[in-house]
Amino acid sequence: MYECVVCGRQKRHLSCLRQHCAAHSTSYPFKCPFCPKSYRTIKHFLNHYRKYNRSMVRKRFQCSQCNCTYSHMSSLKTHLLRRHSGHDAKARCEVCFKRVLPHSLQGHYFLHTGEKPFRCETCDKPFALKQKLKRHIKYVHQGLRPAPKSELCQVCGLKVLVDSYESHMRRHTGE
Repeated sequence: MYECVVCGRQKRHLSCLRQHCAAHSTSYPFKCPFCPKSYRTIKHFLNHYRKYNRSMVRKRFQCSQCNCTYSHMSSLKTHLLRRHSGHDAKARCEVCFKRVLPHSLQGHYFLHTGEKPFRCETCDKPFALKQKLKRHIKYVHQGLRPAPKSELCQVCGLKVLVDSYESHMRRHTGE
């Protein structure tokens, strides 16, 4: 048996005694990284910590302008630069005067020059933009399909698949 030096209470296990002794303490060493709460024991802290929604624990860096959340500060910084830095952070294309993000400018120029420096290793098809190559690989070679495109019916307001739009409109016209 293990005995508490403060109150004399006895416990069968050392771990139980440690937990009991923590109740006599005025310190709260286990601080939650996500909220202001602190706990005397690791057990109580872990119970609290596990109650948090896993996505909240994973995504703790929140954008102050649009409430998007990220698991890493670097991701939040990238988001802020890309989404909230305004036109000042964008570069202007010398050909069409469109404003694009600086890291996208080179790829944008390829659209004007016709140059296609990115090649699919599977079928050798060339692309001007790296993101178009990635999409090609995903949809053509990995067999994934994009979400079907839909259009809003101007008559009834229903979202209708593009492939079905003509037949849907015939319902309104009675054809």
